[in-house]
Amino acid sequence: MANSTTKIVGWTKKKAFDGVIDGRHIVSPEKVVFHIETTNVKDHHGTAVDTLKLPVENAMHFNGGSDNFDKLIGCYIRLDYQLVNGKPQLIDITIVDEKPAK
Repeated sequence: MANSTTKIVGWTKKKAFDGVIDGRHIVSPEKVVFHIETTNVKDHHGTAVDTLKLPVENAMHFNGGSDNFDKLIGCYIRLDYQLVNGKPQLIDITIVDEKPAK
């Protein structure tokens, strides 16, 4: 079976939130939500669609300091995880293949 590939297919921004939900005070920074597709997933036919939420500062660091995320659409990425307290935690994102030139 071929290795799975993950590609950015879109993005949106999620506004910051500071308020109360169900009696709990919630503070969440502004985030960039990348829409990603993964193909060739083991035991899965077709394409898996998911989102990846990053604080704006982290997303800009991943994007070379730019807030123009349109240039990332079509790029293939690698998501690197590390187990923390028995749960996978995303620790790094790497662009492995630039999108084809138009």
